[in-house]
Amino acid sequence: MKNKYLVIIFVMTFCHVGLAQEISALKQEVISSIEDQRSKLIEMSDSIWTWAELALIEEKSSKLLADYASANGMRIETGVAGMPTAFIASYGSGSPVIGI
Repeated sequence: MKNKYLVIIFVMTFCHVGLAQEISALKQEVISSIEDQRSKLIEMSDSIWTWAELALIEEKSSKLLADYASANGMRIETGVAGMPTAFIASYGSGSPVIGI
């Protein structure tokens, strides 16, 4: 019986370490991707703040963001909910579904 618990503890520890290493690798991949795009993201942010468009008429900002998403492999649906500047950017299929 004692050996059974030791095996369970060992397996749980090993799985936890493996999972932590996998998450750490994925986290580093995301950080690297963001760093690779850093200058473009800063440029986009600066443009959006410079334009300072009012809500619901942010035509330049909306186009900039939708074009960037499209250039990075996302499918874009514009004019969502009857609002010309609203869009949905979709990537992949299945779950999870994340909306921003």
